[in-house]
Amino acid sequence: MLIHTLLNSLESTIYEGILKLDGCADSNMSIYYDLDLINYLLSTSFTTNEECLSQLQSALKKEGKEDKILVQLQNNRFQFTVTKTGIAHICKSYQNKPFLKQLIDLTKNRQFTLEQIINLFSQYSDNYIHEEIDNPEFQHIFSFSDTQLDPYVYCFTFDEMGSYFHRLLPYHLEDLLKEDHHH
Repeated sequence: MLIHTLLNSLESTIYEGILKLDGCADSNMSIYYDLDLINYLLSTSFTTNEECLSQLQSALKKEGKEDKILVQLQNNRFQFTVTKTGIAHICKSYQNKPFLKQLIDLTKNRQFTLEQIINLFSQYSDNYIHEEIDNPEFQHIFSFSDTQLDPYVYCFTFDEMGSYFHRLLPYHLEDLLKEDHHH
């Protein structure tokens, strides 16, 4: 079970939320994952939520995270609640990972350009991937070749409404692109 992949996803998603809320929150934050996503992140094949929940709770305890991350089932999804202690830990651990903060600072006003995005990615690596795509949701996809640097895929739109982006796991991008082919 790849608990670190799940924890990294959870922590970076919470950190993204913190950045979009302009700073470290002073309260718990929760996000929801479904069983398919958890199986993808953990490289597991749990068939029941209950079996998965039991394993997750054991793994969080083993990692010493039980005071930082709580998990429970709610409406057939897994609710991960990051406590104030966990949020403080996330804020501290991301201080030396400035890419996401720089990206969110750049994109907040929705007036950013493709050139600015290219410049930002190239500051962190020469080995980034940029694809133009014909999709109703977005026109440009960026990611880093080295997923250790950042495992996410960034999908950008530049149109008359302004510029914006979505940060997705490859798992979600594949789903999104499959859906578009069915329409």
